[in-house]
Amino acid sequence: PAARHNPTRGNSSSMSTYYIQIDGEKYKRTIINAGRDAVKSGGVISQAEAAIILKHAYGGGPNDKVTQIELKSIKYLLSNCKWTEAARREAKSFLAQHSSTGMTMPLALIVIAIVCALGAWRMMYNSPVSDSHESIG
Repeated sequence: PAARHNPTRGNSSSMSTYYIQIDGEKYKRTIINAGRDAVKSGGVISQAEAAIILKHAYGGGPNDKVTQIELKSIKYLLSNCKWTEAARREAKSFLAQHSSTGMTMPLALIVIAIVCALGAWRMMYNSPVSDSHESIG
């Protein structure tokens, strides 16, 4: 089996203070640090500590969007730290809730194209018949 990276270590020399780089991947520093602090305090991330970690996923407040880097940071902690079952469920629920709402740009463009095509089709086939299209009878 592959060796797991120790989440209490990371190299951030080339990254800004907002991000931390671990094994060449960029993560949100506050999320990783909250996980590190939780592991240092008791070895396992509790439900209360999970709530603190998840709070760091929101940029400036609860109405902000959760970014892909923030989701990846939580996934990293799930894979590399011990969690209580309740804390793990809460984190996975958070990921499921926020992953389903985030669309990648190509997918978003496909959805927009489909909606536009359906709108054009509906306009063509559901519009009232004009005088010039009436049958002679």
